[in-house]
Amino acid sequence: MSEITQADREAAANLYLDLEGLPYSPRDLAVADEHRRGECDEHASVQAFARHRIEAAAQARREAIEEAAAKADSIGEAYGEDETGWFECSETIARAIRSLSPESKGD
Repeated sequence: MSEITQADREAAANLYLDLEGLPYSPRDLAVADEHRRGECDEHASVQAFARHRIEAAAQARREAIEEAAAKADSIGEAYGEDETGWFECSETIARAIRSLSPESKGD
């Protein structure tokens, strides 16, 4: 089971109400409240919102790591291989940044 946030619960409750449609019955409102109180955390819709949130955050982190590493690479490319050592230094920094990615497995 994924870690659930209140935002996941709210999204699932709102989805439930949207699918039920207007006018909401007292039962519809009660079920939505159960979602909001965390009484339906194992329900597929709550879990789906949680998985989506977790994957979206992981994807954003992967993209940020790659963007930072690419910037480090570009610094070395701008200076080239000369006596300053910028190229080698930027490659080392880019590798270190990429190692922050969960997919790197300590490479």
